[in-house]
Amino acid sequence: MKKGEIVTMLKKLISTVIVGLLLTFSLAPINGQELYNYQVTIYAGSYGIFNSVDAIMLDTSDTNSTPQVTLSDDQKQIVVTDLKANDRIGIQTNQITITNDKYYAKGIKTGGRDNENAYIYQWYTVTKDNNYVVAYGIPGNQVEYTTYYVDQAGNQLRQPETYYGTIGEYTIAGYKYVDGYLPQAYNLGQTLADDPSENIYTFVYSPVPALTVETGTIAVIPDTTTPSSATSSTTDSTTDQSTTVTTDDNEEISGDLAEGQESTTTGDETTEPEEFIDIDEQQTPLARDENQENTTTSQILTYTGIGAGILVIIGLVVYFYRRRASNNG
Repeated sequence: MKKGEIVTMLKKLISTVIVGLLLTFSLAPINGQELYNYQVTIYAGSYGIFNSVDAIMLDTSDTNSTPQVTLSDDQKQIVVTDLKANDRIGIQTNQITITNDKYYAKGIKTGGRDNENAYIYQWYTVTKDNNYVVAYGIPGNQVEYTTYYVDQAGNQLRQPETYYGTIGEYTIAGYKYVDGYLPQAYNLGQTLADDPSENIYTFVYSPVPALTVETGTIAVIPDTTTPSSATSSTTDSTTDQSTTVTTDDNEEISGDLAEGQESTTTGDETTEPEEFIDIDEQQTPLARDENQENTTTSQILTYTGIGAGILVIIGLVVYFYRRRASNNG
């Protein structure tokens, strides 16, 4: 074999080895992520203890994983292992015994965060090993608020639930698992009004699309071995789209959907739920006063008329000035 042929063969061999190594290293992180098990620890905090492992809710419908849940002997912490990426973990605050009557459990927040409302959710999506702690609030004047779980046509997918919160306090609600459906968000939040009829929180669900394969159509059916419910609630009221909820007693309850609560399905496509929708934020831009709008329109017309009048006067002055100058010439 000639020297040139040997060099060419060696180059091809080296190229093949390099390509193989690149493929190996590029695939390894993906496989590692798929196989990796996460651990989440939830601490009860200073003002309560967990009644049982039932205080924790798990939604493993995306991964079909089988997490293990353990309650510590002092009932102050729960450890959840064998979680996969995109599993969801939530809290049932009615499964927490309050040890200081001055407080009540609101939800959970990431360990190390302060008590900012933006971080006190009912549900979190698992993306890494993490620690959460129960967040507490001070109760005041109590008011009812109700959560609804409906499809895009307003049909109830599960029974509405009524809770109690403090008037004027920002409250976050969590979705509930419905087989074959996804909500527009996992958490909804708003400030509770003193009128219970204003405290209506609507989770709008879209059907999970079917997977089409060569042999036919297979519906995606999530795992239903773990419960999913929420203890605090809230909804969107901003009017971009309205829905009517029909209860079992044939009573119709009309509500407006906020911008963030718009239908999440177009055709057979389903949008991934948002982690959180702030209803108060959605309401503000649309709270325009009709009189203010009319006043603004009137002002625009007035200024336009004044401007046009000035232009006419200037035109007449110029016209007469030129005519006078022409006569004098």
